Amino acid sequence: MNHPNLLFFDNKSESQKAADKLCFLQLLAVARKHGYSEYRTHLDCMDAVPEQFDFNSHIHRGIVEQLKDCIDLNGILVPGKSGIWPERYRDMRQSPEQVKI
Repeated sequence: MNHPNLLFFDNKSESQKAADKLCFLQLLAVARKHGYSEYRTHLDCMDAVPEQFDFNSHIHRGIVEQLKDCIDLNGILVPGKSGIWPERYRDMRQSPEQVKI
């Protein structure tokens, strides 16, 4: 299923930015409840989306991170892109509650 979401808000309004963040996280929760997730998102939300794929204790993320560690030994190629962090930066991963928009 592919359903693009475009959320509009006034970037100068802190209340609208907070409402947008809440709306996005609620959309993620509803999608997850029905067995779906985003496949691509804004840079600020790239850690929230992989949290949706939690089957078998996030086995997919673990495998992809192992591959990243083998290929990118210094962890310099787009660290954190799509929620995949090199070993030396994994403590920078954000929880969905930390997402800033």
